[in-house]
Amino acid sequence: MSLEKKHAEIWDYLKDLRVGMLTTVSDNILHSRPMYLVQKYYEGNIWLFADKHAYKISEIKKNPHINLNFVSVDEGLYITLSGVATVQEGGAKFDELWSDSVKIWFEDAKNPKENAVLIKIEVIQAEIWDTNKGILKTAFEYAKAKVTGSRPDMGENKVIEQ
Repeated sequence: MSLEKKHAEIWDYLKDLRVGMLTTVSDNILHSRPMYLVQKYYEGNIWLFADKHAYKISEIKKNPHINLNFVSVDEGLYITLSGVATVQEGGAKFDELWSDSVKIWFEDAKNPKENAVLIKIEVIQAEIWDTNKGILKTAFEYAKAKVTGSRPDMGENKVIEQ
């Protein structure tokens, strides 16, 4: 599969999931927090805005290996992205992604852009569990498996290396 097709497939799963849990490492302890996905397309990188004074920024600078998880329980969709993060101040990508919905997170500053940085995540691997079932269908699969003694059909799991 071409790299462009891999990117399109990953974006097809991600495009409607706007909030993910970003996990960083500090002193061998994992730290996770929700982050808002700001981009409109995917070309191998995930872009997130953050306050440049936030702990996650110093954690990324010390250890750039991250994990980003997205979940839609209603859709039965689970995505985990592993990658390497870098921190960028300003620039063309910053200006492209900056919007009023991003600005509101930095309203306490006279110039919100001064306190904001972009986190660029170069995705190395995406793992996707697509059960293609909502909560009721999932419950049905569990009940059916219990009655029949079989394993529940929970959809597909795939790994996409970039």
